Amino acid sequence: ARLVKEKNLIQTAETIDSLNKEQNFEIQFNIIGEGPQEEELRKFNCVNLLGFKNQSEFKNIAIKNDLFCLPSAHEPWGVVLQEFANLGMPIIASYNCGSAFNLLIEGYNGYKFIHDDKLELKKKLLKFIELDDKRKREMSKRSIKISNNTTKEIWASTLKEIYNR
Repeated sequence: ARLVKEKNLIQTAETIDSLNKEQNFEIQFNIIGEGPQEEELRKFNCVNLLGFKNQSEFKNIAIKNDLFCLPSAHEPWGVVLQEFANLGMPIIASYNCGSAFNLLIEGYNGYKFIHDDKLELKKKLLKFIELDDKRKREMSKRSIKISNNTTKEIWASTLKEIYNR
């Protein structure tokens, strides 16, 4: 990720820090990427800044996590959401992420939230945390299933349809 304001990472870190304090959790927010918000993000106990990673490093990090969160205030598509879905990650994403409409079904493989609503994000995170392992594994399998249904041919057809409107 580019560590910039529109990615909504500061607010997400604030929400996770708050949740950790309120519930005595130890949730860690691993962030892959670089950018101008690095110093501000370093202030949060829950944040692990991992820097830029290549594709193979990215995959190795992804499979060690339980959930992928894309909290962007503005994200026209968000290829990264498709990449994580393809890796079998349950997903929490803001409604402002274009790919969430194709790759995320509420309660099926993750949850959506309003990008600037900390309370809603907190509720969605708690909802995921409270799931048993079987349900989390089901969400993981469903993310893979959904991502496999989004091929480059389907995406090209969608773009063509939008363009021709």
